[in-house]
Amino acid sequence: MSNFTLPPGFAPDHNMENITWASKTATKSHETVFARVTRPAGIMLAVFADLKYRFIAKENYVFETGAGTGALAEYLTKEYTEIKRYIATDSSPHMLNALKDKFGGNHKVLKFKEVDALDMDALRRAIDKTDGADGITHYLSLFMPQFTLNPLLAVSNGVELLRESRRGSKIPNREPGCIGLGCFGKMNMEDLYNEAWRRINPTFSGHHLMFDTDWPRNKAGVKTTLENMGVASVFVDTYLYPFGFTRADDFLDFFFNGAHPACEYLTQGAKNYKELKEVRKVMKAILEEGIFMKIEDISAECHIAVGKVF
Repeated sequence: MSNFTLPPGFAPDHNMENITWASKTATKSHETVFARVTRPAGIMLAVFADLKYRFIAKENYVFETGAGTGALAEYLTKEYTEIKRYIATDSSPHMLNALKDKFGGNHKVLKFKEVDALDMDALRRAIDKTDGADGITHYLSLFMPQFTLNPLLAVSNGVELLRESRRGSKIPNREPGCIGLGCFGKMNMEDLYNEAWRRINPTFSGHHLMFDTDWPRNKAGVKTTLENMGVASVFVDTYLYPFGFTRADDFLDFFFNGAHPACEYLTQGAKNYKELKEVRKVMKAILEEGIFMKIEDISAECHIAVGKVF
């Protein structure tokens, strides 16, 4: 676990291990906001995974971790009817219930399973072989690396799952598996948050919104990290997606009151910290000032990465 520089005044028992997706589900408003980023990013991930490693293979089996509210699963199962099996997993039963409500419990391709991406044995058990499936061909995840306590382990588990599927395949000279990831790069809301803290306390040295800084936030770092895991022919492209806010209060409600661990990370241990309200007030003033940042500028950089696993 990387060390974080916390805002001044946060309680010393601020414990990252207590933060988890397991008890979380996205509120409708948060799902709507995140969809402005996850849907276009999911489309690009699907397009690149298909261009590099076609979904039209005779036996294809997609395995997704951190499926969330289903942005990637929804697009893939509608646009790529060649996909025979799609396992959508998430560590939160609440997220899975939302997925089931969205797709229906008896979807002909999709199956939903509660699985922690850090638990290799659970990942293995989640692969359904009752219908003669020959292991997974695609391991995909949209922004899971930023919302887990150990992203390097989670992604390396996916790589190993693809290796095991290929090694155990009954198909001679089976094609390599495909790993595909969407991950956040720079998010300028971090710059806004940090600037507000600096205006309150000039000695503030910066705060990272994401959980684990071991996962790279730049294009070259994502490529190198996957290559170091043994992934071949890694391709990474980067896109900038606006969140589409028009009112500062709407953004600040999203930022501070979200039903997800990133927001909990900001507030855990600080419930009695009076300056937490002050930082929101300063962030609003900065946005209304429109010099450091405007509300319409709030956006997320997204890296889309695909590669082969032998």
